[in-house]
Amino acid sequence: TVGIFLCLTLASVSGQTANPIEQGKVFFQSGNYREALSLFRDSLSDPRFLPLRSESYFWTGKTLFALQRYDEASINLDFFVAEFPQDRNIPEAQYLQSRIFYLTGDFESAALLFARFIQNHPRSPFVPNAYYWAAESFFYLGNLQEAQRLFEIIVQQFPTSTRYEPARYRLDVLRLYYREQELMQLLQWTQEESLRNIEAFTRQEATYRQAIEALQQQGASTITQQQFNTQRRQIEDLETQLRTLQTRNDQLNRQVRELSIALNTTQSQLEQAQRTPLHSDDPSPQVTENVQLIRYRELLEIKDAALMLKENLILQILEELQ
Repeated sequence: TVGIFLCLTLASVSGQTANPIEQGKVFFQSGNYREALSLFRDSLSDPRFLPLRSESYFWTGKTLFALQRYDEASINLDFFVAEFPQDRNIPEAQYLQSRIFYLTGDFESAALLFARFIQNHPRSPFVPNAYYWAAESFFYLGNLQEAQRLFEIIVQQFPTSTRYEPARYRLDVLRLYYREQELMQLLQWTQEESLRNIEAFTRQEATYRQAIEALQQQGASTITQQQFNTQRRQIEDLETQLRTLQTRNDQLNRQVRELSIALNTTQSQLEQAQRTPLHSDDPSPQVTENVQLIRYRELLEIKDAALMLKENLILQILEELQ
């Protein structure tokens, strides 16, 4: 019995030595990327593992990607795709190539490669991710309509994908962005109306003051007591109108200033969420990503409330202007 156990143990050790790629995959799945990379590279330098060369290159590139060593990952993945075009790992390798372009800031190339990936591998489990990162690429390029179209594809066609909730979040961001742009335009128009109102007030103020001065001059002349009382009431009425205009104008100016401050303050509340992508590519749900989404949605709720407040302020100002 001891002899059989010893033989099985030796065979197991021999099997691990004979195929370092499998052991490397174990390290990779546990997040020990450096140990995994060492094993994958050992398999590339050992002529005994020549039949496993394609898999070695793929896993080397994938591990370098996980280590964020994108230049080295790109070299290995490019070689793998060029030398082993029929390998079963080609779809994932091409997906990772696209991700490298995105993560290094080449959004135009990333969008193009993700579109090509979707066209060439429509049944790949990475298709929802490819749509999402293509949409993110367009988002960063400022093509918000195309980004919105791709996010909507995810929501409509891939409701069970882990990209579904991030895509919904991005659509909420875009909705608030468009709404804010409309409010900013309305605010600009309101400020212009306010300036016109100030000019009109200035003209009315000058007219009233001239009328007051004229009545006061008449009061200096010889007039009856009744005429004097009438002129005094007219002066008091004009002064009351003047104070009312001044108060209304001050309120309007204060509202415009408060609205401008609110606009500038709340503008920054969503910037982090608007420019912070969710990075997980794991097909399984990610707790960290879910926490991010919860935090981002809280920011969206704050932004939505701020926009409602600004909209109400603008409407109040418009009522004052009418």
